[in-house]
Amino acid sequence: MRNKHMKRLIGIVMLVCSIVAIFGLFGNAFADVNGIPDTRGSVYTLMFHAEKYGYNEMPALTVAFSFLIVAASLALIGAFFPGRIGGGILGLSTLFLVAAAIILFLTKSIFLGAATTGGAPIYDEKDLALGVGSLLPAIFAVLGGVLGLYGTYVSFKA
Repeated sequence: MRNKHMKRLIGIVMLVCSIVAIFGLFGNAFADVNGIPDTRGSVYTLMFHAEKYGYNEMPALTVAFSFLIVAASLALIGAFFPGRIGGGILGLSTLFLVAAAIILFLTKSIFLGAATTGGAPIYDEKDLALGVGSLLPAIFAVLGGVLGLYGTYVSFKA
């Protein structure tokens, strides 16, 4: 009985981590470097409005956003699904969260690849540093993924 409640609690905490990660995408994508404020906008802006600012599309960031939404849905379903099937669903949610975190940690490289003119990058790599809009969602996705591993373990141990 205790494992059932633990799995449910872990699933709900994974859901909260996923939601925080989704809303964290609205923070600045890049940090201020050398006292110069960043004007490139949020990760959400880079995902869906990049063309408006003269950048190429960045579908990898859109995939990360989609992974976060799928992970949140699976965490909710897995929390209330009984037995080992629920644990397997939490494990699948873990995979989506970790994949989204890896993509979000690569935001700088993705942006540098998309911000090119004629094959030459517009920005220098040393002028970019990951901001709160890239790091916060990635960290919460990893945290949710680690909790998902424990939730899967608890459900299969019982």
